[in-house]
Amino acid sequence: MPSKERSSRRSSSKPKSTARTARTARADKQVREELSEADRRKLRRMRDVLDGLNEDLCALCDLRVRAAGAIAAWKAERGLPMVDPAREKEMLARVARGAVPEGLSAAGRLAVLRAVLRGTKAALRARRGGLKARGRGGVRGR
Repeated sequence: MPSKERSSRRSSSKPKSTARTARTARADKQVREELSEADRRKLRRMRDVLDGLNEDLCALCDLRVRAAGAIAAWKAERGLPMVDPAREKEMLARVARGAVPEGLSAAGRLAVLRAVLRGTKAALRARRGGLKARGRGGVRGR
């Protein structure tokens, strides 16, 4: 029964993502050790730019949650539904049309906006203490 032995060994080993992360970390360490001091400094500066951009993206998402919260409060005062599927469809279409060859593909841009929309809705639900998920007064999730 060699196939059972193999399958049991697979299930007890590290998940593929963990093994891949370990391999990546080892490879990254090896590359760093092989780089000159000047190249390591340059790599660090380039990574610092990415780190700053990551912080900027998160700050923009925080601003978006606050703006969406103001809209949600305004809608709640008027008894309007929190989610407007037509508006979301319009936003997604506009983002997809804005794709440029040197940037994210249309699919990549859509994935980012969908993630931002999910995150915004989750933040608003949490902020409002778990309002009902659908209908008036709540934020409908996907």
